Amino acid sequence: MSLTAGAPREENAFQPENLELRKGAETLSRLERLRSGRDFSRIFREGEKVRLDDLTVRWVFNPYSWNRIGTSVGRKFGNAVKRNRVRRIIRELYRRRKGIFPQGIDMVFLPGRRFLNAGHEIQQKQFVEAARRIRNRHNYLLKKGIDQVQKSNSSKNDQEQG
Repeated sequence: MSLTAGAPREENAFQPENLELRKGAETLSRLERLRSGRDFSRIFREGEKVRLDDLTVRWVFNPYSWNRIGTSVGRKFGNAVKRNRVRRIIRELYRRRKGIFPQGIDMVFLPGRRFLNAGHEIQQKQFVEAARRIRNRHNYLLKKGIDQVQKSNSSKNDQEQG
């Protein structure tokens, strides 16, 4: 089926119900990807940060029951081939290990310059360590209460603006 203007779209192609059907599968659907600049800006503005040697992860709660991920790789990282390769590596690491992250968060992965040259085992270790730290902070924030966290974030933003 072609997706030309005015052509009918496949019903429920990327609806949350379909994501639930494939939850056990090692796939990465469109619903699980961050695409809008607004979402990236919100994560950088309001999100928590987990920093490792060659990988930084910014994350924030989302209103969904699934996670969404994105990558941010600047030009200083290298040419387009290197930037796209590191994006593919990060997507693959997440796709294979999405179960180790808490549900209901948006994440942006920011690889350091050495991430691409690090071996696969080191990349995996850093990824798992990032997930562990996010899970611990996530659980702490849930115990503390999300409302209190959001209030403190908004007061931080008010102080920065004022």
